[in-house]
Amino acid sequence: MLDNAADQPEPPRRSSPPQVDQVLTLTLYSDGALGAPYDSVPPEARRTLHAHGFQHHSHQAAFLLPAECGNGERALRVLAAMANSSRPRASE
Repeated sequence: MLDNAADQPEPPRRSSPPQVDQVLTLTLYSDGALGAPYDSVPPEARRTLHAHGFQHHSHQAAFLLPAECGNGERALRVLAAMANSSRPRASE
């Protein structure tokens, strides 16, 4: 039985992720809101965040998902925004 591991080929390794030009870091704030400072959000990402429920709060200078969003809803919104932002644009 121990010799069986020696006979198995090494599993394929995943390739490195592609290089990206811009990165957006989201922060979970102490009040439960999830977001990013407005100035750190690339202009082309702002529309995507807004479309997925992030709100621009000018008095806090941030894009935020309200704390009222449960963890499941917050995860779905973030995943949807990521999927939307990783698609090639029509002009590309």
